[in-house]
Amino acid sequence: MLIPTGVSKLDRMLGGGIPEGFLLSVRGKPGSGETLFCTKVALTCAKHGIKPLYVSFLEDRAKYISTVSAPLPEMANSVHKGEVSYLEFSSTVEKGVGPILESLFA
Repeated sequence: MLIPTGVSKLDRMLGGGIPEGFLLSVRGKPGSGETLFCTKVALTCAKHGIKPLYVSFLEDRAKYISTVSAPLPEMANSVHKGEVSYLEFSSTVEKGVGPILESLFA
């Protein structure tokens, strides 16, 4: 099954979308739109009944919601309702992966 990204031109380039079960990692320079793109993909998944997991290593949940609320206001509601899961690892930048591994395997 292919999951549409919500970006029609990209979906055409991908032959219909991203294959179900794929891990999508998006990187770019600050301000290049990677956060909004990933948010758009997550919202599109949620609209199709697929519960996406959004993982951030840079911004905590509050900053993320604040960043995406203006262009995509429905995202805050989707996160709060549990339609999109948000996993924050921003402490990794400061503390390393130790605390994360401890929380995952405790």
